[in-house]
Amino acid sequence: MRGLALAVDNRPEYAWRCVEPGKSGRGCPRPDHPLWLLPQPQPLTMRDGRSWQNSALDLGQERERIDTGWWDGRAVARDYFVATSPRGERLWVYRDLNDRRGWYLHWCFG
Repeated sequence: MRGLALAVDNRPEYAWRCVEPGKSGRGCPRPDHPLWLLPQPQPLTMRDGRSWQNSALDLGQERERIDTGWWDGRAVARDYFVATSPRGERLWVYRDLNDRRGWYLHWCFG
């Protein structure tokens, strides 16, 4: 049996770890970050300069830049957005700043 605990890391995929049940972590919860991620980020289609997930997404006005990990060989450089689909779905998407072209879906909020 395993539990989950927050870890001190700004990279979403490393911000948690498996622990023995009842143990806690040292990370700080982020209410603007999802608790779960997709097993692998899913590439989004681009059309007319906009990211799509079955239809055009509204990226809103705010972004969160995560640019870290260069010291341990697992560097990430991303701009995250809470996107909204025309059907009202809230999605956590990011643009990979290393290639400037790749957009990815990292989670669908419940």
